[in-house]
Amino acid sequence: MRDIEFPGSLVGLHAGPRLKADVHESAGTVLCVLNGDLDLHTRSIVQTVVNDALTRPPPVLCIDMGGVHFCDSAGLALLLSLRAECKRHGGTLALVAPSARVSRLLELTDAAALFPTYADWRAATAGPPSLELKPRGLEHAQHRRVGRAP
Repeated sequence: MRDIEFPGSLVGLHAGPRLKADVHESAGTVLCVLNGDLDLHTRSIVQTVVNDALTRPPPVLCIDMGGVHFCDSAGLALLLSLRAECKRHGGTLALVAPSARVSRLLELTDAAALFPTYADWRAATAGPPSLELKPRGLEHAQHRRVGRAP
């Protein structure tokens, strides 16, 4: 389990047999630290803890995914819905230190470009990512068509 130093207070802790979610809040930022598996059976833990934290939508919601060992399509769908919820309230959902497996899922599904990703929560709250994010879907679609007969 990763140890996170966050200056805010712990505002929620939810745990199941396969996932633990700690939520911290400070100065307009909510940090949700996940440890375990994010899937169909555990997504309700994250949904509950984030919904509690979003009663006053923060400008930045950081989801620390460094401790996530497995994420399936239900977990990805949850991230996409949280992203939409943040956007609806004028905020941003940022992923922090996604594990190799989570990063691979985001790449395979072309969802990586939808989420600003940072090495730690400090970078996420400092402003836009240092690398320009481009939608990759069109680029991949054009690449797949190369060499195909009309």
